[in-house]
Amino acid sequence: MKRRKASVPEIDMTSMMGLSAILIVLLLTASSPPYAAIESNLPAISDHGEPDETVIPKVGLTVRGAWVSVPGGEPQQLSSIDDIDDALVDLKALHATDGRWEIIPDADVPYDDIIRAIDVARTANFDAVTFAAGVPVP
Repeated sequence: MKRRKASVPEIDMTSMMGLSAILIVLLLTASSPPYAAIESNLPAISDHGEPDETVIPKVGLTVRGAWVSVPGGEPQQLSSIDDIDDALVDLKALHATDGRWEIIPDADVPYDDIIRAIDVARTANFDAVTFAAGVPVP
């Protein structure tokens, strides 16, 4: 008599592989790092506010000297950097200013002259300086 070989039943793993593929995708998306957030305080929008009338003077530095101007006005030529504080005080008497000003140095102006102009403007209580690029006016 012949012996029968015991047959091993075949297991269908197709459904188990599909389930594990879905679980892998779900676990990967569930463990994503949190997004970075930037805290910002934006100004409120208002239709019935008055426009800001603050004037920001511009001071240009050249090798020959300096000049001062306000938006919409003609530039005033100064003989030296040391005259900037007097010119800014005069502008403060004529216009509403808050201590901000822009400096526009020419490419040939030494770094020491730029620092001296900033120090001279501080004596006139103009301590918020912004560097602007461009060609000096006069």
